[in-house]
Amino acid sequence: MLTQKPFNDFAKERLILVEVDFPESKPITPEQLKKNEALEKQFKIEGYPTLLILNGDGKELGKAAPTLEPAEFIKSIEAVLKG
Repeated sequence: MLTQKPFNDFAKERLILVEVDFPESKPITPEQLKKNEALEKQFKIEGYPTLLILNGDGKELGKAAPTLEPAEFIKSIEAVLKG
């Protein structure tokens, strides 16, 4: 869904996308593991993938379901952005 054109067009106009990887099968440094664990705790991550919507200060505005069709996903993000 995140690679589909409707979402990409929307994202280019309205979002800054950041991907944070929490790998299960590839090794990471102890330093990266600590950073990942801090992010999990800070944002109360319970499963993957988790799509968070943050403001410019890093405050969580909400979460969006990654399984929706692009149009529905865009609507859910817009609803979070509007508050």
